[in-house]
Amino acid sequence: MNISQDYNVTLRTWEPEDVKGYSEMASNQEVMKFISSGKPRTKETIEQEIARFRASQEQYGFSRWAATLGEEHRFMGFAGFEKKEYGINFGMRYDSQWWGTPWPFIAGHLALSYAFDKLGLEEVYTLTNIKNVKAINMNMKYLGLKTLDDGIFETEFGPHQRIILTQKLFQSVREMNEGKIIKLVGSKRYSENRIN
Repeated sequence: MNISQDYNVTLRTWEPEDVKGYSEMASNQEVMKFISSGKPRTKETIEQEIARFRASQEQYGFSRWAATLGEEHRFMGFAGFEKKEYGINFGMRYDSQWWGTPWPFIAGHLALSYAFDKLGLEEVYTLTNIKNVKAINMNMKYLGLKTLDDGIFETEFGPHQRIILTQKLFQSVREMNEGKIIKLVGSKRYSENRIN
């Protein structure tokens, strides 16, 4: 089931064929470097995670959604939400071949738009390993933040920076970020019938 589609990117619920793409991504040491223990994950672990994502979709109407590109629906990774200890966590992960392209930025934006526009969530948060400076800087740039006011939390995998994203903050930067997307991919809208 498609959740959101625009700018050539689709967020959707998980399909059996996604196990292969996710397994390849999760076996990439560079991708997993700052995720949990930093170790690649087995196919069995991936299948369990996808089952958890499907259960979240059924129970809450949100999950980490598979992110795909183009009409071929090339698997890039995921963007979406999961209930965690501190509330609703917004998380993204993409295979390294997509790093530095506009598509992960767009997938994240589509996920957040859906969360605030369709689900009516009031706030979500990110929790990022403090060693993953690129990811923290990307979040700050997306949100137009000059400083980080949220706390650093000690986890079983080391200190992590929390960033709280409210609906109000998202709306305040939305026009700026949609302008960036148009500059990145051109003014052409890839989807005549937007889902979100």
